[in-house]
Parts: sequence; structure tokens; C-alpha cells
Amino acid sequence: GTLLQWTVADGSTVAMPGHEREILALALSPDGTQLASGSADQRARLWDLSTMKALVLRRHTEAVQAVAFGRNRWLATGGGDRTVLVWDLSSEHPDEAPRELAGHMQSVTSLAFTRDNEVLASASNDETIRLWRLDTGRELLLPGHDGVVSSLSLADNGTQLVSAGFDGTLLLDSIGTWIAHTWNGDTFTPDIDAVVAAVTSRAADTIVVAEQVGWSTHAADAATRRWVDLVGEATRRISESADRVLLVVAGRAVDLVDAPLPDLGSTDR
Repeated sequence: GTLLQWTVADGSTVAMPGHEREILALALSPDGTQLASGSADQRARLWDLSTMKALVLRRHTEAVQAVAFGRNRWLATGGGDRTVLVWDLSSEHPDEAPRELAGHMQSVTSLAFTRDNEVLASASNDETIRLWRLDTGRELLLPGHDGVVSSLSLADNGTQLVSAGFDGTLLLDSIGTWIAHTWNGDTFTPDIDAVVAAVTSRAADTIVVAEQVGWSTHAADAATRRWVDLVGEATRRISESADRVLLVVAGRAVDLVDAPLPDLGSTDR
């Protein structure tokens, strides 16, 4: 149950003892000043890296398997007791009265905040992902995996979620949103080649959720038309490497079985 802090320049280490059993999760705060650790001893610890002192967070009743920092005041922990606890690090006593988010039916395995700290995503052994609004406590259940969901990650733009699990499935969604946040007019084209390479390099089955972009709509300007073309190209190329493609139409997912995506065609006319 010992942490080691490494100095990359010379390879030296500083021991950080405290946990009484194996350590299962780590997360570094966005500003690099704090470290959160979760352990099978049913404790999470919040470490001040300048002093090496830790605040012990004691409310879990089973192993703490997941920890995640928000960008400002929040720390989330989850584990074998099937609950997610959200700790307010800005309070006078951050180790007291965490907010409890209950809903998962089995252990919580992974946590991630959106960039604006408004939503927390949690993954679980119960084969689901849940999205929690921190202002209201409301949750959205995301089924889709056929096994333990072991990890998840949110893109910096806060609108894209990627998850992976023991069912060997990688889920890709919001391709259009990714392009919108990484493309700046004619000065930058999203690196579709890199995304395709990342997908094809994985042994996992890949599901692509394709968006109904550009159908029955009128492109407002050249930038919009270019965006529609990029979404169509990215979706087509990534889907060629995927095991399954879903097309979302009017809020419903249509499984495109053994069929290529329709060609949206160029809008530069």
C-alpha cells in the first residue's frame, strides 16, 4: 500500500506510505499540486504533493477502485460499494459530508468529469455507464456494453465519451462534434488519418455511431459545407474499419448490417 513519487530527471523516488492494502486507483489534480489515491482498504487519500501529507476520506464501505478530479473544486471516488461520492475540496472540511450518487448495481470502475464540471461520468461492472448532472443529481443511463465497463474517457471539449470494457468493445461517438472543436476554418484539417490508425490498431470490436449530418438540410455557408464534407469523410473511413455501424435517425439508432454508409456527396457546389 505504498505510493512512490518519481523524479523523472534522475530516477529518484520518495515513498508515500499510508494505505493499508493494495492501491487500485490514482489521479493527479489538473494543477499538479494534489494526488488522489484509492485503495482496497476502503479509503481514498488526498495528498498534498508539496508536503506529502494526506487527508483520509473514509466514507466508502468497500474497496475504492476509481478516483477523478474535476477542474475546480470536486473530487469523485467510487468502488465496490456501488456508490459514487463527490467531495467538495473548497469546503472547510472536505473530508466530511460528500455527496452520494447511487444507481450502479455493481462496483464502480472508472470516473471522469466534463471540462465544465457540470457532468460526471461513471462506469461499472454492471455493464453500464451513467452520466450525473451535479447541479440536480439527475442521471442518464447509457447501456451498450455486454460486459464489465473497465474504463472511460471524456474529450477536452466535454462532449465526447469513449468507453471500453471486458466485452472487447470500443465505442466511438460524436464525430461531428470532434471535427467542430478541432477544425478552424481553412487553417486546420482534423487528422482523420490518425483517428483511423488508432481504430484499426486496436484488437477490440469497434462500434461507430454515425450522425445524420447534412441530410434534408441546407448548408448555410462554405464553412458549414466543408464541415459536412469532413464529417462524411471521417465517418465513412472510420466505419470501413469498424465491426458495427449505427446510424442515428430522429433519435433512434438504426443498425447498418453489412452495408456501407450512404455517400453524402460533396456539398461544395
